[in-house]
Amino acid sequence: MELNIERSEILKKFFKLSILCMILLFTAFILTTYAVNPVTVNFNGYPMEFDSNPILLNDLTMVPIRDITERLGAQVDWIPETREIIIQQDDKKIELQIDNPVATINSQKIKIDSPPVLRLDKTLVPLRFLSENFGADVDWDGNTYTVYINRAVASIDTEKEDVKVGESFDVVISLDEAYDIYGYQVEGTFNHEAAEIASITTTSYIDGLMFKNEHSNEQGTFSIIKTNVGKVKGSAGEGEILRITFKAKKEGDLDLKFKENDIKLVNSSTEFAAVKTKLNTEIKITK
Repeated sequence: MELNIERSEILKKFFKLSILCMILLFTAFILTTYAVNPVTVNFNGYPMEFDSNPILLNDLTMVPIRDITERLGAQVDWIPETREIIIQQDDKKIELQIDNPVATINSQKIKIDSPPVLRLDKTLVPLRFLSENFGADVDWDGNTYTVYINRAVASIDTEKEDVKVGESFDVVISLDEAYDIYGYQVEGTFNHEAAEIASITTTSYIDGLMFKNEHSNEQGTFSIIKTNVGKVKGSAGEGEILRITFKAKKEGDLDLKFKENDIKLVNSSTEFAAVKTKLNTEIKITK
């Protein structure tokens, strides 16, 4: 009888010890899966705020999807029946699904490093995958557990859509969001029979050396390169950087085109910053 009691006590202790070991193992798993240190996300030099904290999952930063997509200027839709996420911006469409490592980008399927997950009723997505697919540069500082997202937004606008022969009109290039920008490069073409370039003016916070400021009214081309010397890292700026003044000569479309439909912003001596360009350059010349 005493032997049975002792055996029962041993089994109880073994059971309690097993439960304790399981708890410790689970805790260790949580600590290795989700970073102990809080993760900070900086967007264009400024800290982002999230509904729930970003986490590290398998060495990848995961963030609440709605916060990051809205910051990138994209729209997000949630389909609860299939647990699918649809993100759209301009002509790009990304389709994701909870726990599915395959994403669809404009109908093309690709494998991603980490699938979206649900945590405390929040959908978390891999930050780098989403940011880079919407034209941002992403850097990770392991010492401070900080993610740096940099993406400038350049607007190319015209102050007039319809001009008459003999009138002057401007095409203005501005930076809506800029961070660590050291210079820029702009190249393009225009209908030289319809208009000619009267002047090119550089302005705004990029006060540096103009390495190239060329245009040809005979060929309908222009090329501008400007770089900043001694710019303080981390400084940000917004506003107009370039103004091209045209004079209308003849009826027709200006047919203004920028090389690769873009302008290039330089964030160091050798690298081009990610940039999203908003174009509004349709101009018609009439009598």
